Amino acid sequence: MRLLIDLQTEKMRVMKNLILKKALVLGLFAVAVTFTDCSDDDDNKGGEETTTGNYLVAGVFDGATYLIAVPGLDNNDTVAIVGNNGLEFANTFTHYVGSAYGLSGFKYGQGGSHMFQSFTVGADGRASTYGPEHEIPGGFNTVNVVGQYAATIRYSTTLPDGTSGITANFYDLAQNSAANTNYLTATNFPDPDLNGRNIQLQGIGDMGNNSFMSALYVSSMSSDSVYVGQFSFDDNFNITLDRVFKDDRISVASAGMGSTRYTFIYKVADGDVYVFSAGNIANTTKLPGALRIKAGATTFDPSYHFNIAAKSGERRFRRVYHIADDYMLLEFYNDPNISSGLYGRYAVLRMSTQEFNWISGLPDETTIASASWAFSVKGKFYVGLTFADAYPAIYSFDHLTHTAKRGLVIKDVTSIAGIGFVEEK
Repeated sequence: MRLLIDLQTEKMRVMKNLILKKALVLGLFAVAVTFTDCSDDDDNKGGEETTTGNYLVAGVFDGATYLIAVPGLDNNDTVAIVGNNGLEFANTFTHYVGSAYGLSGFKYGQGGSHMFQSFTVGADGRASTYGPEHEIPGGFNTVNVVGQYAATIRYSTTLPDGTSGITANFYDLAQNSAANTNYLTATNFPDPDLNGRNIQLQGIGDMGNNSFMSALYVSSMSSDSVYVGQFSFDDNFNITLDRVFKDDRISVASAGMGSTRYTFIYKVADGDVYVFSAGNIANTTKLPGALRIKAGATTFDPSYHFNIAAKSGERRFRRVYHIADDYMLLEFYNDPNISSGLYGRYAVLRMSTQEFNWISGLPDETTIASASWAFSVKGKFYVGLTFADAYPAIYSFDHLTHTAKRGLVIKDVTSIAGIGFVEEK
């Protein structure tokens, strides 16, 4: 399959160089982590205080990851990650997912080692590693959290028995990130269109009770259809495909960067499942949209088709996030021509009523160099934005008013990469 992917443009490289120079000029290696008031006239006002808490922020500088635990993300203060209260980790990550246990980072190796490391907040209230750093055997194409497990899937692999199929790794976040690996052969797909073919699993949507849904794709199949598989696994991590859903109203339910795939399938509070298509796959005639699988149903809901293209001006989106209840957030490319590779437009969708609203209150999208992996907690949604001429900052999105507000500003890093929250046990 050929997906239209993100391109690293010269504009993005220039932006990152500007940020790097600014960080060096403004004093990288701060002695301590400080909060200060941030205003248009003076961003160095205020006193110093210890910055500990349950929220985790991961930033990147010079090939390393810096993490800090903070009490909140909404205050319009400035914090330096590098210092006595920050954690330096000598690696960077391409993917982040949050869970009740903290923040998990995955590194797509692009020919090198694929790595996994989880982070949490220690007893002292500071960011710390959680469990060992794992090398992911065989790499991965898609990641997400399923219950207490951080999961990775690699498709099109040769399995130990010589057959072709998928390799899945489950890192137990309740047990110090203990690693578990298992396999599913292509001959285990009980569907006449899929059985025996080289199936690609794209995205991991947590369905609860050790089950997940994933988009299914075979390169020789129609680009104008969507297939979704519902999977489960037992205590020994043996994976079974329980059901296949198919529909012709949208195309493949995934998008990605390079050989990685993002999750486009989410279960909401009432048990319904929403399946999204960005319409990015080559040769499809289907525009961006979403379908619904009602709770407990064995087929797609024939009465439901959210025509996202009609409400977005046919812009393509690259990521989908669940905020709360049946509200979803879509991250769009700035230009309807997605090959520009730049993104910074966001919209809130209420799935049950098919409401669509652009987020207001964000900086001009042309100033946004990159966006972090976003995170929703306690009904709030957060994303870290990196700019050409200012420190990276975390923005909170209100899904009811469709507005964004700047919160915590992070200095001494070139970008914000991930955001997480550790629930009190």
